[in-house]
Amino acid sequence: MIRFLFALLLCAMWAHAALAADGDVARMRAAIVAAHSQSPLEKPAAALDAKGIAITPDQHRLLVNKLLGSERWVITWDDLPSPEDITGNVVTDTGVTFVYCQITGSTGPDPSTDSLIVECSAGDGYVNPTDWQALGEFMIPGSFFLA
Repeated sequence: MIRFLFALLLCAMWAHAALAADGDVARMRAAIVAAHSQSPLEKPAAALDAKGIAITPDQHRLLVNKLLGSERWVITWDDLPSPEDITGNVVTDTGVTFVYCQITGSTGPDPSTDSLIVECSAGDGYVNPTDWQALGEFMIPGSFFLA
């Protein structure tokens, strides 16, 4: 069930021919931060409509709080420590699923067209360090962090 939920809402698992250079993850993140750092007059219309996305003052964490269907996704992309990771939870009518993903690469640097490649685990309810279930590799569209 967790695998199905995660695959449907973040992104279907894609086969990929080759990973982009390691620096592409950093360039994608920088583009996302830059897109959210513009003044309201400089932002494109789509960015002005974005709700539930924040960047911490130290710019080390991207916070996303989105309603996807009937589920509330609360996700943090943290660039410290290395490797970068994405953590959070998904709240449904039946409970909470916690997610932990390590970023392993990207398909390129452009968040509007490229995706992060992540290796993920999840757990329901109360999760101690040994309760996490491996979900496998997924692709998260960079656009998830834009709008």
